[in-house]
Amino acid sequence: PSHLSEALAEMLGLLVADGTVFLRGFRFVKGYRSAVERVAKHIYTMFGYSCAVHRANSGVWEVTVSSTQLAAWLLSIGGLNPHAKGIPRCIFRAPRSMQAAFLRGLFADGTPRVREGGKVLESVWWSAGGSAADPEQFSQDVQTLLLRLGMISTRFRVVRARETSWRVAIYGEHAARFRDLIDFVSVEKSAKLHQATQIPPETGALVPIPRGLLSTGYTYQNARHRGYVSRATAAGWSTGSNDLAHYCREALTWHHDRVAAIEVLPPGP
Repeated sequence: PSHLSEALAEMLGLLVADGTVFLRGFRFVKGYRSAVERVAKHIYTMFGYSCAVHRANSGVWEVTVSSTQLAAWLLSIGGLNPHAKGIPRCIFRAPRSMQAAFLRGLFADGTPRVREGGKVLESVWWSAGGSAADPEQFSQDVQTLLLRLGMISTRFRVVRARETSWRVAIYGEHAARFRDLIDFVSVEKSAKLHQATQIPPETGALVPIPRGLLSTGYTYQNARHRGYVSRATAAGWSTGSNDLAHYCREALTWHHDRVAAIEVLPPGP
């Protein structure tokens, strides 16, 4: 293809998530057959290459393409080096619809988290691990794309068996927006996501509260000490007509995050 399309953007996301590009071709491996069949369909539509989906000895599904030209072309796009994965630069310059398609493919490696028998959508998770060139930067870039599509996410570091990854989590109404705008490629994960119709309030996101607005008393004791409350608490305080209620109504229209660091830059030239 000479131009980026939604189909190509989605396939790039899939290959970044679970693909391997090598000198003589590329392969895509996944536990869900529906995701692998999606890749095979894209390959046929864009390149006219018919490839069979088969089950490997390990039990996962796989599709492989042998072509040095396609491998070289994919590597030239960027972000697909097996040991230095990331978001291709063309995705940052793409329209929102193509960015959503890329994220749909990338989140083939993500997970919808539900509870109460699958009725409540708790969150959507995705992690940047050891195959990324810079896992922390990769996770920040994913947050940037999500934010461009109107979704606020949380990012945190996970250390397991001496390997560090960065997890991106989407909660509450933003997880619902992910469901409506992006969704999952695999039929199984998509069904799990859409069956969860109840969206709980975001208790993890915080709202700073000026201590001067808080009267004395047990009700506001923790808020005075910490300087912040959850969005759910702020929503409960926003229903009155006093200064605190007015502030909470305004503050709830914004997303707030902690300042990670304050650094003094060296003097310029």
